[in-house]
Amino acid sequence: MTEKRMSFREFNELLLILLLVATLVVMSIQVIMRTFVGEAFFWAEELSRYLFIFFVFGGAALALDKGLMVSVNVLSKILPKNWTRPMNIIEYLVTFCFFLITVIEGIKFFQMGRWQYSPGLGIEIRYMYLAIPIFGVQMCFYSLRKLVRTIRVSEVHPPVDR
Repeated sequence: MTEKRMSFREFNELLLILLLVATLVVMSIQVIMRTFVGEAFFWAEELSRYLFIFFVFGGAALALDKGLMVSVNVLSKILPKNWTRPMNIIEYLVTFCFFLITVIEGIKFFQMGRWQYSPGLGIEIRYMYLAIPIFGVQMCFYSLRKLVRTIRVSEVHPPVDR
């Protein structure tokens, strides 16, 4: 028997589904409690907010991996075709640098969040800031992988001048 391992992308997709379902369950319970009982859980809004933050950052990493990020391609329409590869290389390099800075700043936020506690859940705020460096590292990896693939593909198939 061969057992199939879950890919990193599949793991991320499953994590995002779980985060979204957890957010929906918490908010649904909150609505039911307010509607039928007249009282609500004091921690539900805060928990759903933090789940949603992780969902958004994780979704952004997955969107980058799948090539679904919004981009402005005005230059690629103006410049000649043989400039496509260098522009893609610059794009992925800038993207990598941006997400690297995001990771560094996210780590700083994590360190600053020590001794600050969330009012509803009573947990250290720094754990909520972990979404920034965790998914920032993923976005660094994805942009670096796109950069390497762009360079490798052009080495195998050099651009043809038309």
